[in-house]
Amino acid sequence: MENNESLRPQLPPVFLLKTPSSPRDLYEEYFLKNAFALPSRQRSNSPTGADEANNYEYIKYDPIFVPVFSHSFHAQNLEIVKSYFMPTTESDYIDEKGASLRNAFNGKGKKYGGLIFTSQRAVEALGHILEHGGIPAEVMTSTSRDLILYTVGPATTRTLTPLRDEYLPFATIYGDEAGTGENLAHLMLKHYNKLYPSTADDHGQKPGLLFLVGEQRRDIIPRTLMSKTLDENQRINVDELVVYETTQMEGFEPAFQDVVRKGEELLKDERTPLWTVIFSPTGCDAVLRTLNILDENGNKNTDPSKRKCRVITIGPTTRDYLITKYGFEPDVVARRPTPEGIGEGIKEYLLSMKV
Repeated sequence: MENNESLRPQLPPVFLLKTPSSPRDLYEEYFLKNAFALPSRQRSNSPTGADEANNYEYIKYDPIFVPVFSHSFHAQNLEIVKSYFMPTTESDYIDEKGASLRNAFNGKGKKYGGLIFTSQRAVEALGHILEHGGIPAEVMTSTSRDLILYTVGPATTRTLTPLRDEYLPFATIYGDEAGTGENLAHLMLKHYNKLYPSTADDHGQKPGLLFLVGEQRRDIIPRTLMSKTLDENQRINVDELVVYETTQMEGFEPAFQDVVRKGEELLKDERTPLWTVIFSPTGCDAVLRTLNILDENGNKNTDPSKRKCRVITIGPTTRDYLITKYGFEPDVVARRPTPEGIGEGIKEYLLSMKV
């Protein structure tokens, strides 16, 4: 547990099933700073502090991290990414020291015009290559001049930006407000095709994009960019490369059971639910067992009264997984994969309870 719980007020917890981001986590900051203003229940003993003068009650949650994942880099594929940055023996141009600067991202006929990131772990994999791969600094600087780094959200952008600033200073980060892979794909179609308009001379050829991924991901981005419904000169080739692998962290289920039990003991207001925020399908079976959504045999419990903790997913991918595999529909699906999206979903749910 990363939080210093002894210094915190006794608030109902929101369980964030993730490793906190470093140096700061946007989800933790959001919940520590924000309270949900709701019409007052007109009870003098509200544990969350009713403001009777304004007829509002303010519900605040304590963010508790419960890491689900254990990540490891895919060493062989990291070497492939590194090779794309390393200079080739044949070069279209030479730097002032006589070193070849041509690589997969640089020079005439280059293989890729940019990279795509939809997870912080993929960014960390790139960072490992840039920091420890032995790529000459002048090569990285030259490579960055026409390099586009597509990113799906503010958290990923926040992790990527210092790497860009230090190692790829001229690269452009684009798309961080897209929110979803589908939105990012449509933004890329417009943005990238403006950068590489087709001409009669190149017969519509343009450098592709390299998508650094984990082994679990949706195919919406490559499927959209390479769709047969697009004109041939509008399609963008995408190569996916798995650069990290994810497994469920050992001891996750008992750790989650422990914090849920403590949270339920703390909760004196039965009408103020606890929340679990699910960011990925990994570990969902353990979550559903702990929350009494599944019994010990994996069968769905039909009595919702046995469950004090509500479930919100970061987006539709995990929702669809829960419905398809377990027949369970989460209480809320965030409209945006951001702290604000999670907060808006929780507030809407709390307001609906008061109707």
